[in-house]
Amino acid sequence: MFNEALPKYITIGLAGHVAHGKTTLAETLTAAAPLAAVKEKERRSSAEITVKTAYLPSGDSLELIDVPGHSRFLKNTIRGLSCVDAAILVVAADDGVMPQTEEHLRVLELLNVRRGFTVLSKADLVDEETLELAELEVREAVQGTFLEGKAVLISSAFDGGSMSELRDHLERQCRLGADKTLEAPFRLWIDQKWSIKGFGTVVAGTVLSGTVRRGDPLLLVPSRLETRARFLKVMGKPSDVAAAGQRVTLNLHNLPFAEVRRGMTLVQPGPLFQSRFLNVKLQTHPSSPVPIRNYQRVKLHLGTSVMNTLIIHMNRGPLQPGESGYAQLRLPCEVAALPGDPFLIAPLNVNRVIGGGAIIEVAQEKYRAVKAAGMIARLKALQHGAILDIADHLFQKKGHAPLTAAEMALCSGIPVNRIEPAVKEKIAAGEFVHLTGRGFFPKSRGQVLKTQLLEEVKKIQADKLPSKPVGMQEMKEKLPMDEAILQSILKELCRDGALIEQPGGYRLPGEGPDQPVHPDKLIDLLLEYAEQLGFAHFNADMFWKHHQQKHNKNHIQRLLEYLRRENQLIRLNNNRYLTPQAMEKIMERVRATILEKGRLTLEDSKKILGYGRTGGIPVLEYLDAIALTRRVGNERVLKE
Repeated sequence: MFNEALPKYITIGLAGHVAHGKTTLAETLTAAAPLAAVKEKERRSSAEITVKTAYLPSGDSLELIDVPGHSRFLKNTIRGLSCVDAAILVVAADDGVMPQTEEHLRVLELLNVRRGFTVLSKADLVDEETLELAELEVREAVQGTFLEGKAVLISSAFDGGSMSELRDHLERQCRLGADKTLEAPFRLWIDQKWSIKGFGTVVAGTVLSGTVRRGDPLLLVPSRLETRARFLKVMGKPSDVAAAGQRVTLNLHNLPFAEVRRGMTLVQPGPLFQSRFLNVKLQTHPSSPVPIRNYQRVKLHLGTSVMNTLIIHMNRGPLQPGESGYAQLRLPCEVAALPGDPFLIAPLNVNRVIGGGAIIEVAQEKYRAVKAAGMIARLKALQHGAILDIADHLFQKKGHAPLTAAEMALCSGIPVNRIEPAVKEKIAAGEFVHLTGRGFFPKSRGQVLKTQLLEEVKKIQADKLPSKPVGMQEMKEKLPMDEAILQSILKELCRDGALIEQPGGYRLPGEGPDQPVHPDKLIDLLLEYAEQLGFAHFNADMFWKHHQQKHNKNHIQRLLEYLRRENQLIRLNNNRYLTPQAMEKIMERVRATILEKGRLTLEDSKKILGYGRTGGIPVLEYLDAIALTRRVGNERVLKE
């Protein structure tokens, strides 16, 4: 487990319009260049993200992600801001709020960044009045966003006092720590890559969740190539472990450089859902010039990836600017996403964000309109974090299998430490059944399965000898369910007296070798009776009366059916039985008669078999059914 006593690490994005001083601010905070060099580079614009480490007086460190400010590089801007814990919106005092200032603020809002402040840069280039007007403009621009009411710091690269105040605010952000969890599996979106001679492929990114250690196996998604972490660096220093919230550089073992692209994900092999279908809550930004149509193709920005994606609205209609609704995103390849992951969408041919939202469910199937009601109900439960409702929906989706708190966290995005107390409360109240080492299961669902299982056992038992128990495998074939749940239900049924356990399986009470007459002995009596009757056919009632009603008539019928399945008796369509040996002799006599006379009448059958009309017709119909004879009027001939 990652050592919580280590200094806290966070990642802060520097957002803002091109040439508003983001890079200058980053270099000044990290002391990466003397002031004269900073001044010379002040008007430089960046096309790629750059990452710089800032060391604070407290000993804490943070990573500054400097993103491009030009609209042409919006893709890289979103990549850089996709995993930050907080943001600094940089606005030049001499320029004011510009188009990309608003665009970057929109990106941060849709990415659900909720911490940060604004820096009014280049204060040394304007007079006091202009500075005051610029500050008012900034405060007006951030109204209704996460930056409303937050600090607006006046900054100049040449003013040590302003830098000191800025570092104080960064200290406060560091104390809050990263908004990422150690509980979920390791996941990292790749935003940088290099090929280094002697080392091979090296990638970098922010750890979204979990931890990674040197030597850990890793999986590259979507290519599903296996690799491992040869070594890693955190904050530019070698480390044995990196945890959620940290920027990490990973040297990947035996992974060709050409196979790695920015936008891919490194994950811990295991139970992380990977899919091409994402069920989401989609929000159209109020400033969007057009609605988002059903079956519209857009550019999807998810993590550091960008891909062509199809939008399927679950409410059928287009989403007008400012509206929201449930939708499914159909992707061209698998992604390693989790509930709660934010995303953005843009038109295919325009660098402008028109909407976004958060993933609610990583789906394994396409959305179908016929399932809309159930799916939307499930998504609402997942979205609002109603733990018990989520559990119910997940059990419906998962089927007859237990659920663990960790699986529930993975499906819902809710932290395990919120789920476990609610589950324990329900177990204590008797609403959930705890299965040691396997998870939990709703008692109400267990009661339904209990009834269904007992019915299946009755059906299976009806098809076999009472002395033969019903095995667990036979039950699972008829009613598939997890073995732990099956054993729990069987234990209850035995405790209630509805089933009896014996070597090899289970049986119903009142069945089996503890009966007055053992089934094997009763079978012998039935076969002996059938042989004595010869050509005459019989049923359970006749046998029951013949033996002075000593045996259970239902048992007799079940044994007759068992003997039929074992080919020891033949059942006619009047539900009477006779032996195969008797039928062979009947067939010989019928064939001989037809060969001699060319046909067989009911009168003939009475002479050669001893049947009247009632007894003869079922036998002759059986001969028709097995294709020995065919009926012509009221006579039979041999079938060609």
